Amino acid sequence: MTLRGRSFLAAGLALVACGVVIGFPDITRLGVLVAGLPLLVLLVASRQQLAFATAREVHPAVVPMDQWCDVHLRLRNPGPGRTPILMAQEQVDYALGDRPRFVIPRMAPDAEHQVSYRVRSSVRGRHQLGPLGLRIKDPFEMTLRLAAVPGTGEVIVLPRLVDLSGGALTGGLGNDGTIPHLIALHGEDDVSVREYRDGDDLRHIHWPATARTGELMVRQEDRPATRRIVILLDDRASSGHEQRSASAFEWAVTAAASIANLVIDGGTHTHLILAGEAHAGFGGEQLRPERALTALAVAELHDPATFS
Repeated sequence: MTLRGRSFLAAGLALVACGVVIGFPDITRLGVLVAGLPLLVLLVASRQQLAFATAREVHPAVVPMDQWCDVHLRLRNPGPGRTPILMAQEQVDYALGDRPRFVIPRMAPDAEHQVSYRVRSSVRGRHQLGPLGLRIKDPFEMTLRLAAVPGTGEVIVLPRLVDLSGGALTGGLGNDGTIPHLIALHGEDDVSVREYRDGDDLRHIHWPATARTGELMVRQEDRPATRRIVILLDDRASSGHEQRSASAFEWAVTAAASIANLVIDGGTHTHLILAGEAHAGFGGEQLRPERALTALAVAELHDPATFS
């Protein structure tokens, strides 16, 4: 019951009491009418059945920080009756700003109504849209019912990126070319051999292959070495006895996202590891920048055992 409904009920009961005490039946009957009105309205409102179906379209569904995205909310009345005018409020994460409010007009059976609103966030992550909250009042505004319509959507906000285009990759990650010591270290020379040609260095003879084929075989050392980078996000919630701060973790996510954006665009074969698993980059699969940023957008702190 609203304040108006409770006031009517209290006034009716007071009139009934006064009519009984002073002996005026007309006042008593008036009190019964005034007190019975909000109770009757409450009974009718509690028996009213409403049914709504919702669907959300988010464009774009994956956005950078501080960029607007449009949400189109479609409502349909699958029930057999006509709906009243309703006040609605979309339940969204606080990181997306104020909760949108709008009025839903009367809807005939199987009718549809669409509303649109915009959201943006300066906090990365997966943010939920919905469910839709309804405020249902009777024509006399004596009762108020709050209801939630099932159905949600989501928008993913990517981590912040720092421009690293002015930097250079170091640590032996130059252009693809001949790196004999790197190949020999990883044993790639064992899988690339060829027949001996006049002028080849005898020190490059591959004896296991020679014994197997019966002809002189030499190591092919001029294979281009493949550049590989592994990006590992330290997502431990605690290190030793110290708890990880949220600001330090956000800095790590920003660093990993910025490095991934730089090296993937440069054509480097990149592996991304977080939350205890490899998200992409293995088995010949090429890691794409949007996939790496989406995985980093929803990164969270985990138990140290997962990191191990």
